[in-house]
Amino acid sequence: MPVSLQQNTSVSVQAIESLIESYLHAPSPELAKSLRSLLGQWSGEQIQPLPPHVLEKAVEQSPVAISITDLEANILYTNRCFTEVTGYTPEEIIGQNESVLSYKSTPIEVYKDLWAALNAKERWSGTMVNKRKDGSRYLAELLITPVLDDTGTATHYLGIHRDITDVFALENQVSNQKALIESVVDSIPSAMAVLDADMKVLLDNQAYKKLVGDMSDKEPAHVLLDTLAREYSELYEIMRSQQSFSGYEIACEVKGKTEPRWFSCSGIWFVENAANVDAFFSGDKVPYLLLAAHEITAQKQQQEAIRRNAMRALLAEEGLLQGMHETLTAAIFQLESPFNMLNAAMDMLKRRAAKSAMDESLMNVLSEVREQNMQTIDNLRSAVPEETDIEPVSLNLNQLVHDVLLVSTEWLLSEGIVIDWQPKATLKPIVGSEGKLRSMIKQLLDNAIEAIVNSDSPDREIRIVTEDDEDWVRLAICDSADGIPEALRIKVFEPFFSTRESGKGQHAGMGLTLAQEVVNQHAGTIEIDPEYNQGCCMHVRLPVVRAISKGKQS
Repeated sequence: MPVSLQQNTSVSVQAIESLIESYLHAPSPELAKSLRSLLGQWSGEQIQPLPPHVLEKAVEQSPVAISITDLEANILYTNRCFTEVTGYTPEEIIGQNESVLSYKSTPIEVYKDLWAALNAKERWSGTMVNKRKDGSRYLAELLITPVLDDTGTATHYLGIHRDITDVFALENQVSNQKALIESVVDSIPSAMAVLDADMKVLLDNQAYKKLVGDMSDKEPAHVLLDTLAREYSELYEIMRSQQSFSGYEIACEVKGKTEPRWFSCSGIWFVENAANVDAFFSGDKVPYLLLAAHEITAQKQQQEAIRRNAMRALLAEEGLLQGMHETLTAAIFQLESPFNMLNAAMDMLKRRAAKSAMDESLMNVLSEVREQNMQTIDNLRSAVPEETDIEPVSLNLNQLVHDVLLVSTEWLLSEGIVIDWQPKATLKPIVGSEGKLRSMIKQLLDNAIEAIVNSDSPDREIRIVTEDDEDWVRLAICDSADGIPEALRIKVFEPFFSTRESGKGQHAGMGLTLAQEVVNQHAGTIEIDPEYNQGCCMHVRLPVVRAISKGKQS
């Protein structure tokens, strides 16, 4: 016969007291709170005693399955939730052993641990696979505790369990989804990391972990974000307002690499519900930043190679055109000198009082020579390349020097020449023609390289310095060659003049003439440093804001 709580009050009170003590920290806080109150009433803390039917109803209506067994695990009592979970009514289950619920997939070690704890008069909690009346299986989370009498002897066992099949399935689903997402993210070649609002890295992928080692154990996210903030001023406001950004390219120095590595960086802000207790009603949100850095070093190197080749071709073409222009102009200038002398001789013959037949013949010959000379000069003038008028633009002198060094690297390496490049970090912009200024720098660098190649000096170094003040930007290109004698420091800027000795290369000639022409067009100055005694040092000054002159200068 089923044993009700009213029929066996002494057993019931002991069982429920044990139930309360065992379940105060159970997954159902509402039940624990209610049973605490009941326990206080039993202990005489309430003035009015608790009616027996209230105790019975509280256990009967509990939202967890409750059963009471004897010491052999034979069932003496079950509540309503027990029936809902197992499918067994009290009439069907009371008198049977709890083992009727067991299923073979539960390891034997679980039962051994359970009975070891109960025999030691200790409570046991764990998880088992149980089967219902219809044979279906469910995952049961159990709490079993001995019920002790006044002498400390175990008289019954109190069992509480609940069906956690759905919870287990949900946990596995979340775990599987997490593992899947992590696998997918780890397979992405881009470095990815999740940062909190304090920029602390919480999660990352394998590509990011590899980047940690490459950056000498520095936090890659901090290196990337610091570089982004330095290179792109607008990102400060974007980050502060927690807006997403995409496609910002930066270069970072990496351990063991002579050249920087390039990354295209993107950031996506997202929010999650806060997990703290206070957020239950407030609905607080927690912001996170997903930072992704896709390496584009190979693409950048390819682009740089294309740009270098294009620039080399452009500089060669510009140099050729400028050389032709200056060579033809100088040739015309040299032809005009004897032409002027010829005109003077003809004028003298015309002024002679008596004219002989010889004078007439000479005049005819001279006239014919003059006509041919004039035709030659006109032909040379028509062959002079026309300079294209280019609209002046704002330029960074450091970038122009960098471009020239880029195309001259192979020559410098082949000659074993070291470049000491000392640019000012923040240089004021100048206004002018990008192509002409780049060609001017190339001519000065080429002259410095040629000077070192044809020098007996053991030092093979070129120092390049840029600096500025309020009105001017200055460029110095200094070589470690033999230098230029003081008497020749003006003549080296004349067309066709060369300091080259027999068997040696040219140090200064048309290159300096072309460079001076470009500097003059940009309202600047160029001179040789008279106090530099370790070779030759060319100083160029260009105005910061003054526009390029449009007229040609010879």
